[in-house]
Amino acid sequence: MLTEYKILLEKWIFSSGTPLSEINFFSGQNKELVKTIDLKPYIMDIGPINNSFEKSSKSETYYSTFPICSNISFTLKGIKNQDYLKSFFGITQNTWFYQYIVNIANNNGKSIWKGIIYQETIEEEFHPSEDSEVIKITAISLTKEFKEYYKTKYLSPWDSIDGWQKESNLKDFSFNSINISYYKIPVSLLLSNMFNNSLFRIEMQADLSQFFVINFPYFGHKKSGSELSNNEIFLKMGYHRIYDSYENKFDFLLKLCNAMGWIFFFEHNILYIKDKCYFNPQQYTIYSPQIEKYTLKKQKEEISFKNIIFLDGKIFAGKYTGCGGMYQGERFYGKTCKNYSLNNKPWSRLSQGHSLKFDVGYRWQRYEFESNDTWSYRLFEWIPQGHGSELYHLSKEETLFLNVGDIGNLYWGYSTNDGHQFFTSNPSGMQEDELCYNGNYGNVLFRYNSNYLYTYIDYAKSLQFSRNMDQYYQSFPARSLSLTLNKIIESPFISIRIIGIPDILGDWAIKEIKTDLLKNKTQLELTKIN
Repeated sequence: MLTEYKILLEKWIFSSGTPLSEINFFSGQNKELVKTIDLKPYIMDIGPINNSFEKSSKSETYYSTFPICSNISFTLKGIKNQDYLKSFFGITQNTWFYQYIVNIANNNGKSIWKGIIYQETIEEEFHPSEDSEVIKITAISLTKEFKEYYKTKYLSPWDSIDGWQKESNLKDFSFNSINISYYKIPVSLLLSNMFNNSLFRIEMQADLSQFFVINFPYFGHKKSGSELSNNEIFLKMGYHRIYDSYENKFDFLLKLCNAMGWIFFFEHNILYIKDKCYFNPQQYTIYSPQIEKYTLKKQKEEISFKNIIFLDGKIFAGKYTGCGGMYQGERFYGKTCKNYSLNNKPWSRLSQGHSLKFDVGYRWQRYEFESNDTWSYRLFEWIPQGHGSELYHLSKEETLFLNVGDIGNLYWGYSTNDGHQFFTSNPSGMQEDELCYNGNYGNVLFRYNSNYLYTYIDYAKSLQFSRNMDQYYQSFPARSLSLTLNKIIESPFISIRIIGIPDILGDWAIKEIKTDLLKNKTQLELTKIN
């Protein structure tokens, strides 16, 4: 009930001359708190807090484990003779420098929802015969505000980022004759710089913060064991290359998390970043007396998709490198693909010098072509006679395509003659002993694992990576449930266990949650787990 919650409304004014694009909670522009009012005395009606869990196109994420945005609407009363709310909202003023922040907190002081009111969502309805007026407003969540703002902000140049380090003695690196200086920065520090804002802080899962971001890509052999299989250090992407592609900050975070199998979400002014597989929402138990009504639905039992695919850049090479011609093309990572190999490169290792080596039994794959209905790839394998290959086809309807970052025709080059490395945007202009490549955003990351360098290529072979990707697979059983509770559920970050009603016993996942503070009810749209 509303008596158990405080609903405060803050009115802020930005400095005159602030660009309209910077009238945003996250902009960091100078603004001043004008006034804070208790909104409850003015409330005639209040809509539910709608938290819908993202179901976006298959090009980004499909079923995510956090609400991408939510909203709440208010209908407010005001009397003409008092004229208070009309003045507070500046309805008759020609200015866009105001912003309004709604904070809903329980009586213990814990904020359960915080959001922004845009001036264009404020409207006033007059009833002259009754000498009254009604003001309607809609507030959106901080997640929506965060997305809208940082999608307009491009990555900053490396030299402007605080905390980067020159890497003169990177473990396992052998620089050969390379004349490029290498730099790195902890990923947690990069993101803190990128989203530098006193209004929230970033918390990364401890082991995730051990990754570093490298500025330039790197390809070379390790300091020792250079004739061993998988002996090279292959960082296919660097921050500098992504910066050159004019990427925005929100999409950088989204695509990096997609590539790693991480999630990010806001809760209580904290931006959390975690492994999908280790994000375990608190279980909330519902007992039969709390249930006002429920609707159990039958639906077609199906799996939403059977495969996960994300692209990992392209490789182009001259004929003297050993991997020209048919070995060129677009690489990818996949999950549950038939006979799939985790290798995205046709060579097995580097020689003592700079050339590429190939082994019998070594397997890799590349994207081939696609139609309206199918997506096709070819699996290669070195055999004593040279190589063998087989073509496979995936149904697009059953395949999730993750957006993990693509920098187009910006490449990093490598000479198998002398180890020279360089920028290029013209693969057709490279020499016959050179190759060039790029990769997805996950390839900017590496960490130190004991005595060796652990790259994205290593991570993609790990159990942790596999478990993260498994979270994207969603099984839709034959039952879904609409449930109305006679109580408030304050957090959407929960799973549901129902006790006391035989037909709906067990564990359920939330698809949508609507919290009605006025009526003291919560509506849940659930799907059965397992």
